[in-house]
Amino acid sequence: MDVTVLVVVVVAAVVIGGLGLALVRAHARGSDVLAELSVADWFSLKVNLTAAEAARATTAVEAAASERGTEPERREIAPRAQTPARVLWVDDNPDNNVHETIALERLGRFVVKATNSRAALDYLKELDIALVITDLHRGDDSDAGRDLAARLAGRLPVVVYTGDAGTAGVVPGASAVVDQPWDLVDAVQRLLART
Repeated sequence: MDVTVLVVVVVAAVVIGGLGLALVRAHARGSDVLAELSVADWFSLKVNLTAAEAARATTAVEAAASERGTEPERREIAPRAQTPARVLWVDDNPDNNVHETIALERLGRFVVKATNSRAALDYLKELDIALVITDLHRGDDSDAGRDLAARLAGRLPVVVYTGDAGTAGVVPGASAVVDQPWDLVDAVQRLLART
């Protein structure tokens, strides 16, 4: 174990232990003490995307492009350090996005799927979601994706992934409207790098 990591762990344990002891003593004296401690305030996590994972993600995006019947572009996803993030994908046909999901998972994105906006809003209430991907049409509701994007405007990035971005027009609340797997991955990576 690296000495720096060991020192950080020991210091963190001492600080947390000291705070815990102080809270226990205050509570024993009858004080109404409320304290919150967020590890996220102290640490940030970066994960190194290995060359092997980047290559597997590239293969998954190429498979998605091929499945969509588009000319497979030859792009490479570069290995790099990035912060893991949870992505919510709302689509009534999630199996249509298997390869795109695999690519995002290989890039350190934890993909949670919902098939309707009601479930999506429940996930958003309960989980720390960094970005939403949505389709436009779900079942008989041709505006489901537009409505969800508008509802989330300003709260977090929304990427609309649709069959034809050219005909989708402007989608209020959407950070990007894309129709190709490479564009999807690029948008997600770009938007999450900002947050």
